[in-house]
Amino acid sequence: MDRFLAAYEAEHGVIADEEMAEAVRSARADAIVVRGKRSHGAA
Repeated sequence: MDRFLAAYEAEHGVIADEEMAEAVRSARADAIVVRGKRSHGAA
C-alpha cells in the first residue's frame, strides 16, 4: 500500500488530510449497510 500511495502522490501530488476526510465522508454517505440475521441470544 505504501508503494502505491508513494507512486500516486509522485504523479498527482500529496493527498491532504482534508481530502482523505472528505473521501471517508463520501464513502460512508454512499455505503449500503448489510447485516445478517441476528442469531438467537445475540445482543
